[in-house]
Parts: sequence; C-alpha cells; structure tokens
Amino acid sequence: AHAWKPRLKIAQSLSHFVAQTGKGTPPEWWGDCAAYDHVALSQIFGSMSDLPAGWPYFTNDLAQWAAMLGNPELPARPASFGPEHDALADARWTREQYRHLDSVARSLGRHGQTLNVFAAACDRAPQPGSDHAALLPVARHLDS
Repeated sequence: AHAWKPRLKIAQSLSHFVAQTGKGTPPEWWGDCAAYDHVALSQIFGSMSDLPAGWPYFTNDLAQWAAMLGNPELPARPASFGPEHDALADARWTREQYRHLDSVARSLGRHGQTLNVFAAACDRAPQPGSDHAALLPVARHLDS
C-alpha cells in the first residue's frame, strides 16, 4: 500500500530538497510537454503565487526547445531508464533529452539563445553566470 502525505508535508520536503541540492541558486525547471506539470507543482503550494521565493513561474519545455531548433531527431529512450511515467525514470530521460538538445544548439551556434527566448517570454532574466545546464533538481543529482 502507498502512503500519502499531506500537501504541506510534500511542499516542505520539496522546498528542503531544492534548497539542499540547489546550494542557494534558484531552481530552473525542465520538462517534456510540462505545462500541466508546472500547474501541479504550483498546486502543492496552493497556487503559483504561493511558490517559494525565487522559484520561477514557468517550466522550460524540451518539446518547445526542439521545435525552435528545427525538430532534430531525439535518441530513443533506453529501456534501462525504467518505465514511462515513473518520476525518476522520466527525470533521467529529461536529462538526456536536454543534453542532446544542448549539443544540437551548440553545434548550430545557438547555445543560450533559445533559453533567452524563454526568459524574455516570462520577463525574467537568466541568472548571472548560468550556463543554462540546470535540469530538474532530481535530474541534477542522478549521477551521484
């Protein structure tokens, strides 16, 4: 049987995890067709305006980035990552898609340009010194 946690406990645990893994830097969320995922994330805290200070009001989207790069072919998802719609397996796959698209963007001389479009669209400047390589905090530490 699965134990359910109250939203407040989930919000506290998630905030603590992000603070510990982010080492004081604001998170940069990434997902694949993740618009609703951001709504669900926000609802853990109540509404989008209740997100912790410094958290973005958007999730960067890999599908949109791929479209902006001309829809390059993405590598097939390895079965070794685990089942689809498993949070950890999906985080690993998100990380690999990001790495692939980052490589494509660099090869086209467009590294950073696409991400600046995301930031401008949300009226939020990229963080100073960011190389835009952050993923979901979970995906950042999968190799650890």
